[in-house]
Amino acid sequence: MLQINTIAPDFEAKLSNGEHFTLSGFKHHFNIILYFYPKDFTSGCTIEAKSFRDRYEELNSLQTKVFGVSFDSLESHQSFANSCRLPFPLIADTDKKIASLYDAVWFGGFSSKRITYIIDREGIIRGALHYELRVKDHITKALQLIQSLQSE
Repeated sequence: MLQINTIAPDFEAKLSNGEHFTLSGFKHHFNIILYFYPKDFTSGCTIEAKSFRDRYEELNSLQTKVFGVSFDSLESHQSFANSCRLPFPLIADTDKKIASLYDAVWFGGFSSKRITYIIDREGIIRGALHYELRVKDHITKALQLIQSLQSE
């Protein structure tokens, strides 16, 4: 995992909703939750995605945007986002470049680690969570961290 209190690597990507994304484009405007997950439509990843979905309005009220990242294609992401009714976009990292930047590549590139990064409005990593099996802990801990950022 990347170190807390370091600058989050910037990157460009196409989102599942068709929009273009750069991390730096959100600087000074929003906190970012960037969560890496292994695979669309698997049980753990579906539970994790829905846990972020279920708390999305609360995160939005805290000026926080959520983006999920996996090695799946944009088409897979679009289908997954639709089936789970996700209000946030997913990023297709088919070449594993983003996961490599964020130390999220696992098993020699076969899979992505389940890591959630909390990035503040200045582009600084304020939290890094790695729970492979406790998928609901990602939203719980991320929300706590975001709330603590609001009080600073």
